[in-house]
Amino acid sequence: MFVLLFIAAIIPIVPSVIKIFRRKDLNAFDITIIFSALYFWVIPTQDFIFNHLRPFYLEHTSTVIALIIYMYGLGTLAKVYSLYKNSPLNITKRFSIIHLRKIKDSFQWFALIYIIFMFWNITNYSALSEDNIEGNNNFFYGTNQGFILRIISLSFKTFFPVIFLMLLESSPKRLIYKVLRKVNLVILIASLLLGEKTFLVFNLIFLLLYLYSTKRYKISNKKIIIFSTVLIVFLLAFFPLSQALRLYKQQAVVDTSSHSFIEVISGFITDGIDPNLEDRVERYQKGRSLNLYDALDWAATRTNYRGNGQLSCIVLQYIIPQRARTDGNIMGDLMGGTGADIGESTLSWYVLDWGIVLGPIAALLHILLLYLAIYHFGMFFYRYIRSPIYPLVVYSFLMRFAISIEHNPALDIKMFYNTYYLVILFTGVILYIFNEKHEKTIA
Repeated sequence: MFVLLFIAAIIPIVPSVIKIFRRKDLNAFDITIIFSALYFWVIPTQDFIFNHLRPFYLEHTSTVIALIIYMYGLGTLAKVYSLYKNSPLNITKRFSIIHLRKIKDSFQWFALIYIIFMFWNITNYSALSEDNIEGNNNFFYGTNQGFILRIISLSFKTFFPVIFLMLLESSPKRLIYKVLRKVNLVILIASLLLGEKTFLVFNLIFLLLYLYSTKRYKISNKKIIIFSTVLIVFLLAFFPLSQALRLYKQQAVVDTSSHSFIEVISGFITDGIDPNLEDRVERYQKGRSLNLYDALDWAATRTNYRGNGQLSCIVLQYIIPQRARTDGNIMGDLMGGTGADIGESTLSWYVLDWGIVLGPIAALLHILLLYLAIYHFGMFFYRYIRSPIYPLVVYSFLMRFAISIEHNPALDIKMFYNTYYLVILFTGVILYIFNEKHEKTIA
């Protein structure tokens, strides 16, 4: 029964995949269902079959029932929104009418400073300590920083993929700006390769969606398959290497007082990946990959706790900053102990609150309202910024939630007054300054 239900859970993704080969527009729910299938179906299946993992929850049909309701619900939303061609959640349609080239050549100087700042933070291994072992990646969150630096740091994850596209699409006229553009792209790609893997994947997906939106009719199915295969092979080879470097860096920080970026990289190249490091990388990848399914299974079958609306109330209270509570990590606290970092998702959160039938429905409602709120909140400020590129910032922020299935619903709400308005403030000012022509766009 488990196997049959598990296979049934993947069926709703088929129409969204077919859209790609037929060059149809993709909306936010097509993207969400594809990545939900990746985390809740493809990765667990890969671990069950190829990594020979046999978790005890393999026979828990209640978990799969919740997954089926969720996946078919996402499939329904994707179908409904595909009927509305001018919907703001029609991502590829909106991408295709955003004018990336309407930017001053002098933007290259800003991009250089901005990208170097990121590169310096990512490679500043000497500032790390045993208590702050991942500080070079955590700077994205703006912790322990002044207000101005916090604004700059928080904006990176949203603004960076937009800058990537602006650099790719720009065509400077003067030689100095042409050279600057190439230098910026080299440093930008180096930053992506040395930074967080999730950040690299997000930028790649954002770039691919833009290329699909603007060039889909020029690319054959054969080229799509070849490019997808090359990308998958690259990621499968690169991710273990990246994780090995990360673990080597952590060990260097703990064991040595001198651990600059150059020293760590040269040591990593000299020492290579020894059996102990290889084993740690393999154990990390196997354990981490099942976290989302594990959290869903725990919420559906392995706990006697049922929120009956308590977790939904926490989400609602986070709408008002003064009412924000300290129990936003309630699921992590219940599952793994106080302050535990688990693979929670919108689905597992609401299954823990309402059960395997009502929980997925509540999760779908949360996702729908969140996407609409992100778009309308962000576009409210467009009347003041008037940059044709600004809508891409809004969609970049929205895409972070459509692609990243692992996140806390309470913190989704908190980000409106903790992060989103700061991102809008910073990116809006920059785009207004460097906008080539302040004109209205239909995006």
